[in-house]
Amino acid sequence: MILRSCVVNPAVIQFFLDNSKFFVLLPRDLTINDLRHPSLTKLSQNKNINVHMLCPGLRSEILHFVNSAGIELEQFYPNFDCMESWPTFLFMCYLGLILQDASINFTLKPFFFFDMLPQTIDKIMPSVSDTLKKDELQLIERGLQRVFYLYLLWLGLIQNVQKMSIAETSKVSDSIQKFYVDLANNSDALKQIQHNFHGFDGSSPMRCMGHHLSINLPQDTSESTLDQYKDYLQFLQKIDFHKHGMKELSGNFFSKFTRAEDLNLSENQLQKIPADINMASFLTHLNISKNEITSLPNEIAELKDTLLTLDISHNPLGDLPACVLKLTSLTQLHATNIGKVSSLRGIKYMKDLEVLCIGYNILESIPDELKDLPLVELDISGVPWFPNLISERINPTMSRFKSIVDQYIAFKQLPAGKLEEIFKSVDKDSNGTLENEELVMVNNIIMDMFPRFGKDQMVNPETGGMPKVVYQMTTLQKLTVEFHCLMEITDHIKHLIKLTAINFSNTTIQSLSPQAGQLNLREIHLQHCPSLKTPPKEVVRRGFNAVYGYLKRLSQGATSCRRTKLMMVGLGGAGKTSLVESLMSSYGTADLDYEEAITDGIDICQWNVPVKGEESIQFSVWDFAGQTVYYNTHQFFLSNRAVYMLVWNIRLGYEHAGLDFWLSSIACHAPKAPILIIGTHCDKVTKSSLPQQELKKAFPQIRDFYFVSSYTGEGISNLQNVLKTVALEQKYMGEKVPEAWLELERKIMKYREGPKKVDLLPWTEVEEEADTCGILDPVEMIQAIEFLHDLGSVIFFNTEFLRGYVVIYPQWIVDVMACIVTVHVGPIKEGKLLHKDMGVVWKKYPKNLHPWLLRLTEEFDLTFPLKDEEANLVPCLLPDTDTSYDWPTVKTDKGEKETKMIYTFKYLPAGLFNRAQVRLHGYSEGGKIWKKGMYLKKNNHIAVILQNSKSEVLARAQGYKPENILYLIHEVFEALIEESYAGVKYDFRIPCIECQNMNLTEPSMFAASRVYRAVELGAPFIQCDNMFHTLSIPELQALMPPDKSTDFDNHLRRSIQELQDINEDININVCFVFHSKNVPTTTEEKKDMVDPFQIMTDLRAHGFLVSFCDTPDTADLGTLTLSFKAAKVVIIGISDEFAADPQCKRLFIFVKETLRMPFLLVVLGNGKEWMKSDLALNISSEVYVKMNDIKRYDAKIKEMYEAIPRKLEANTEGEEIPRCFISYCWANSKSEVDKPGSRLKEGAVGWGDPRKLKHFLSKGGVSCWLDVERVGGKGLFEDIADGLRKAKIIVACVSDEYADSANCKMEFRFAACQLKIPIIIVVVGTGYTWERTEIGMLAVGNKYPKVNLQYENSSGLLDIMKMVQEKMPQESETKKGKSLEEQKEASFQEVLEITQRQFLRQCIQFADSMNVAHYPRLVVVDILHDKPLTKKLSTTEKREEENSECPTEQAEEPVVEDTPLESGGKKNKMCFRLLCEHEEGWHEVDTTIPFPSLTTEDEDEWLQGIAPYAARVLAVLKYTNLPLLCINTPQGKQLQQKYESVLTDGQEKNADFKDAYTKARETVMEQDKDRTCGGLRRCHLLNGKVRWLCEKHSQETGSKTERKYHSELSVKSKEGVSTPHITKRESQLANKNASAAKSPDPVQVQPQVFQMRQMQGVAKKNSHGQMKRQTSQACSVM
Repeated sequence: MILRSCVVNPAVIQFFLDNSKFFVLLPRDLTINDLRHPSLTKLSQNKNINVHMLCPGLRSEILHFVNSAGIELEQFYPNFDCMESWPTFLFMCYLGLILQDASINFTLKPFFFFDMLPQTIDKIMPSVSDTLKKDELQLIERGLQRVFYLYLLWLGLIQNVQKMSIAETSKVSDSIQKFYVDLANNSDALKQIQHNFHGFDGSSPMRCMGHHLSINLPQDTSESTLDQYKDYLQFLQKIDFHKHGMKELSGNFFSKFTRAEDLNLSENQLQKIPADINMASFLTHLNISKNEITSLPNEIAELKDTLLTLDISHNPLGDLPACVLKLTSLTQLHATNIGKVSSLRGIKYMKDLEVLCIGYNILESIPDELKDLPLVELDISGVPWFPNLISERINPTMSRFKSIVDQYIAFKQLPAGKLEEIFKSVDKDSNGTLENEELVMVNNIIMDMFPRFGKDQMVNPETGGMPKVVYQMTTLQKLTVEFHCLMEITDHIKHLIKLTAINFSNTTIQSLSPQAGQLNLREIHLQHCPSLKTPPKEVVRRGFNAVYGYLKRLSQGATSCRRTKLMMVGLGGAGKTSLVESLMSSYGTADLDYEEAITDGIDICQWNVPVKGEESIQFSVWDFAGQTVYYNTHQFFLSNRAVYMLVWNIRLGYEHAGLDFWLSSIACHAPKAPILIIGTHCDKVTKSSLPQQELKKAFPQIRDFYFVSSYTGEGISNLQNVLKTVALEQKYMGEKVPEAWLELERKIMKYREGPKKVDLLPWTEVEEEADTCGILDPVEMIQAIEFLHDLGSVIFFNTEFLRGYVVIYPQWIVDVMACIVTVHVGPIKEGKLLHKDMGVVWKKYPKNLHPWLLRLTEEFDLTFPLKDEEANLVPCLLPDTDTSYDWPTVKTDKGEKETKMIYTFKYLPAGLFNRAQVRLHGYSEGGKIWKKGMYLKKNNHIAVILQNSKSEVLARAQGYKPENILYLIHEVFEALIEESYAGVKYDFRIPCIECQNMNLTEPSMFAASRVYRAVELGAPFIQCDNMFHTLSIPELQALMPPDKSTDFDNHLRRSIQELQDINEDININVCFVFHSKNVPTTTEEKKDMVDPFQIMTDLRAHGFLVSFCDTPDTADLGTLTLSFKAAKVVIIGISDEFAADPQCKRLFIFVKETLRMPFLLVVLGNGKEWMKSDLALNISSEVYVKMNDIKRYDAKIKEMYEAIPRKLEANTEGEEIPRCFISYCWANSKSEVDKPGSRLKEGAVGWGDPRKLKHFLSKGGVSCWLDVERVGGKGLFEDIADGLRKAKIIVACVSDEYADSANCKMEFRFAACQLKIPIIIVVVGTGYTWERTEIGMLAVGNKYPKVNLQYENSSGLLDIMKMVQEKMPQESETKKGKSLEEQKEASFQEVLEITQRQFLRQCIQFADSMNVAHYPRLVVVDILHDKPLTKKLSTTEKREEENSECPTEQAEEPVVEDTPLESGGKKNKMCFRLLCEHEEGWHEVDTTIPFPSLTTEDEDEWLQGIAPYAARVLAVLKYTNLPLLCINTPQGKQLQQKYESVLTDGQEKNADFKDAYTKARETVMEQDKDRTCGGLRRCHLLNGKVRWLCEKHSQETGSKTERKYHSELSVKSKEGVSTPHITKRESQLANKNASAAKSPDPVQVQPQVFQMRQMQGVAKKNSHGQMKRQTSQACSVM
């Protein structure tokens, strides 16, 4: 009973969760008789005892032996009493083996024959050589349990086991750790362990090879790989073979894994599932998605009592197999994209079904039986159409179109040639690609091709098209209904009281019921719903918070809104003002006064138009001034929520009407708004002819052409009727608006209509009015005002200093702008607004408002403050004359380059260029800016942007990395176009690289559209027009700003390569190893001892990249080796404590003699006993730096600065750098495919073997770089790139397989196109298809020599040797000058900045698509130190602080002050950190977010799930100097290696990156329960971007105006105190958002061990919600 009670003892459970290595002791010559009559005498003889390592399975679900003789204990410890030294550890291990039976009901024991022994045990028990029968093996296990029990008695802990605490069992003793180190240092013992186990070195949890391969099977290997471990297959519970290129399974596949519970065969090429699947009688989770399976065996139905989750998605099954509906125990069924689900008959018997995903299929009906199931997630999306092609500006060719459509099985059921027929029918211009209008036609055709809810037989008008049964599923939490013809989401949704997430994207719904606002929703997806009115699209664009708040208030009362703007535009004198008067007059005429003043800016008035039998239409009439000078301000008020009347004077003729200009301007700013073209003065002349058809074709927004006379009233009545008709046709007319919000609007409007005629209302007064309307929530307050802003009623800027006021009369803000941009004479001379003249410019406005008005002009990108003058510049008012500036000749000898981009606009809107100038003013050099140009300087790089003509802008840059500043300029233009010029169409050109290499002043330029077209057509190359240079398309794509997410990885790889290249020259990576006892902890110690962390901080401040290890006494050698290999110099902190520790001494010997790395000794601590130790003998000839005198610290740290580079130089003088790089594909190497577990690809292996070629060249004296010998030191991207950069010649072993490999192509392209290294082509394999690929074209174009080794060709080997020796250049390395080093350092910062900018850009795209509450975008999984670390000031920082007027009180600032959460006594080893997104470099913040408490297996699975994101972000961060443990410690290097191992050749895709990022960010948001956001704030930058910044950087985001007039811009609270207003409300808003976005607290479950064989009933009960089956909430902790 005592032992059985141990199953639930937390101390026992925690022991097995905390440790990854286990072993027991057994007699060497154990016999059957010993099992029958165990003898304590024999068990206790040290000379006869062997150590047997045990496998803990994947998550301590089992402990079992491997068939190994064990390791003789005597050879390590001849006179060692293990039972006395390792009592607790051994007790637990023996106990674990016994408890595997104690945890199982004895009556069920006959079903479990093998608990701990493999099928063959001849090495464990040499006396048993024959293969045993099951019952014989069971008897031996029973005997072993007697032996184990005797050991427990001997250890004497049985009676105390129930009282054991977690603290007693969780820590492994030092002697155990030492034993592991001794094993690792003994080659024979290590070899035996590594033969049977994986992970003993600490790189991953230690498991037998069977368990390891069950989730880590190498790519392109078959199941036969596991046959060599067939003795262990009985122990396997989880098997993960996804993404392994498996084409078939053997007929007895499932018979091998009879005890498997979780099997993942997804993303292979399987066509069928073996019929023996019924043999997997314990299978609970089966994933066979993303294969080529056309049918399922009927035998799968025999798993009806055990199978809980089944995923058959993305297989060409054609229809849902009937056998699936017989699996009555299913809790989850995923059958997305299988073609069709014609019947769900029988699904009612799945009484426990909780998740049903049958989306992207042809759905003809949804049975009523679904309402009786406990469904929590339902996906019934229809067959997709493709709105994303339009939004992402993809213009597919026929082949691209087919490849996109063929992803969905339903389309494969169409008649042959149907897709081609559709394509040709909509390709009106027959150019072979589909433009936007043609894509709309395609989507309409596809929408009508398939059955959809809401059309034909599935109309359901009562429920808006939704099947009635859906609204009866009251247990639903997540509902997805995409790609259907729904009309609305009706009030029936209120019955789904448990809903938390809804997705109605890509539907035709017009409204979402306000009742959705009464549900506890956390996700609302309404993307690509073109007919949507409620909520309005403006609200949807603001994200989840705005939509949810809008619906919530709408449910409390709503009003139909029939209002729009009437925008009167046209040249001055066209008669706009008169036409407005005529339209509003009851007589239809205007009182014309030809002496009336011209409109100054914009005049605004209200016009209420009655509609017979209906509610009237409210027009807000905006009369725009027609003079050119006002065009820069007009752009801010043009919007899609309007009807435009373009007015022209027919007396002047069409040629002088300016119609093209105004039509282009409207198309840019409001591409979806209707336009009425009105010719005035028709009473004066005969109606002028217009090219109406040409104009309509060029501008589809034009509704028609009309001719009127404001004098006689001719045409006015008809125009009024047309106007009403057009207005009512707009989709936003009649949208529902919360009554309370409109009531707030009415109250606000009274201020401007009252006796005081208020134009500007302080926020505090708006709050008071909102209170009277029942709007008490600060979240809703902001949402209401922003919505009124969208309607045009008010103008509100939710920024730090402008949010204190609400403009309640839009005319007022127009007048403010008109004071600056006016036709009248004013004080602004040559574009300069002097601050002292603000009183003159805005003399009509109160003086205290002048700073606010000035900041307002900056918000509109109209002005910017000058750095060295009390003035703001107004670019649109600058003189046209160019400012002189020097443009130097490119210094190519110093590594400088020049490049440019030319933008060509179909129409360049007025103001776009000047607004770009405003946003780039931070980089303007010496005020060199004029109306059509600007000179920029950034980090030793220069650039100039010029508006060359009405439609062209040139951006030109110089420097070591000029692409960065061009990319920055491109971002500004791109952001402006997205914000305010949605209809702008432009192309840009980039220069030919080869022309630039020739230093041509006018290189050929490639249009981006031409490059994208080549990509669509699959063309590998393109030629320049001038010199006919041939360039590869990927090479050009790498030079272009990433336009699509698919371009991202190419840019990231290239940037990482450049970072590594420059980093080699300017930075030195060091690894600092010291003993934790040398870190001062008390105040007294800090006065006398040098802190190693202070040394580390100063080294980083000096430019060194420092990783560290402060636990060398317990650190795993394998893990530390990763840090050593990544460093150039190892710093050893020598001290008494270090020298006294055997493990530390062995570590030093390992660095010195095994790795032979350069090292620097630094003396720490106050003792000198180390000088008497045997370690001193090993360092007697070494020079060391004495850091034990804190008074001499400054001098000694400088000594270290100088000593580290000397160590590196001394070590590299004799180092041989491989000059010949062997590039090849593994599939072509016979020596590789002959290895166990590798699979031979048909036709891949010819006579020549790349690896044997390497050995041949090496024997001839050629030093060669080969991946298997070199990869693993620096990281996934860097190792190969580093080898290529240092090589002087490349031997490329090309083949068909080589040409298909993404990595091989990247290597070849990098060498040929960027490095320009000589290449020798060696043809291997057996195919010739490669000659027609990019590889073949590059080889021919560059005239590379070629040798064929496909067939026996010994002389060819000699030819290769001769060519290599001839082409190997003899170069002498020269030291670089100081100026070049400074240039390189600046360039490194530029490359790092552009890399971070591109990476963040991608993350922002992914974050926006999540449609959840606002939250920081950059997430890092960091490692928690086992003791708090402190980040101390560097020597320089100390001096700065001493000289400052306000020194800080404390010299130390905590970096990791986390109090890790306790999980059964175990501290979390990891945490989340959010990064400040500062433009000039990311950095960490002190606040951490706790990592979820997970089992080892779930943690590994979660980390693998985020690997595509985590590997990339760490690849960038490792080049920063951030003190993150995930990049600076051995454990961090190990974590990086784990991530990188997931990213295999060609398997990981961008979609995986997005999923991984989403998973990581969702997890952090769930864990951040207090919504701290890591201490970051969401800030609007002056360049228009939104970034999450730390407190320091957020305070720097404001302009010079904000800082100068801070007190004036701050708003007085009701108590009269000056405060940066709404900061408190913003905090409340964030907390409110958190409540909406938070997931429920994760449910904690009792950790369990030895649960391999779950009972069916128990498994079913606990199945739902396990993390491995979570998708949207992957981090929930069970």
